[in-house]
Formats: sequence, C-alpha cells, structure tokens
Amino acid sequence: MYDACHGEESRMTPRTRIKNASRFVFVASFLFFSWTVLNAVDRLTGANLFREPVLQLDLTRIDLGTVMPNSVVPCVLNVRNGGGGKLVISAVRGTCDACIRVRSWPMEPLQPNEQSKITFDVSTNANEGAVERRVLIVSNDWGSPSRVVKCSWTIMPESRSSSD
Repeated sequence: MYDACHGEESRMTPRTRIKNASRFVFVASFLFFSWTVLNAVDRLTGANLFREPVLQLDLTRIDLGTVMPNSVVPCVLNVRNGGGGKLVISAVRGTCDACIRVRSWPMEPLQPNEQSKITFDVSTNANEGAVERRVLIVSNDWGSPSRVVKCSWTIMPESRSSSD
C-alpha cells in the first residue's frame, strides 16, 4: 500500500491500523470525558477551572421610585470579577442618550475578585408616568458578553398652580 506522506510503500498491516485507530478513539474519548467532568465541576461549584472572567453585578434592576420631572438622579452600580481571568469592560451605554448619561466605568482590567463601580446619571425629562430605560454593559465575559441593567422610575405629575 502506498504511503502519501513518506512516498513509499506502507508497512502497516491491517491489524496495526486497527490498533492505532482504537488508540485514537480511546484518547479522544478520554479527553472529551475529562473536559465534560471539569466543565460540570466548574458549573456546579463556581470554581472557574478554565480561568475565564465572569462579570457579576450587584443589581440587574434599579427602581428609582417617584422622581421630580426635569431632574438628574445619580446612580452607582457595583461590578465584580467573579472569575479567574482578567475582566475587561469595553463599553457601557444607555439605550437612550437623552435619559441615561454614563459618567465612568473601570477602564483598566479587573483582576479576579476585584470590585469597581459604574456611575451614570438618569435624566427625568420625559412626560409624567412610568419610564423604563436600560444600561448595556459589554465585557469579555465568555458566558454572557453583554449584560443589561434595567432602570425604572415614575415621574411625578407637575403641580399645576391655579390662577385666580
């Protein structure tokens, strides 16, 4: 039989080929089983054996309650790297630029278990009633690269003074 790699006749017998194929199947099965077990342990214990960054937020919903119209409410969101690798937050933005203005977020990578803050202002320029806006956080968290924090508030009706 001709061996294309070495340009010569192959000296492998069918029995040798079967042994090599069975070794390959055994090694591939072992590696797949090992990866499956490590992944299961990682998910069950939160040990993060693969050294990936994990973005953890203290809140996923912020309720500002009832606010005055045309006011600015400062908000602070605590973030933590709960994983084993460096967490990079690449972008933080509001879904409505008129209502949510992001002031700061951590520009340097967060080390494992390091905490920081995202600060933004909520402007209540809308009409009276219930309002909900979102803040989008983009990071290198492999499990969920973009996270959304919902901000809701109710704008108090303006008191109308009666003119006599």
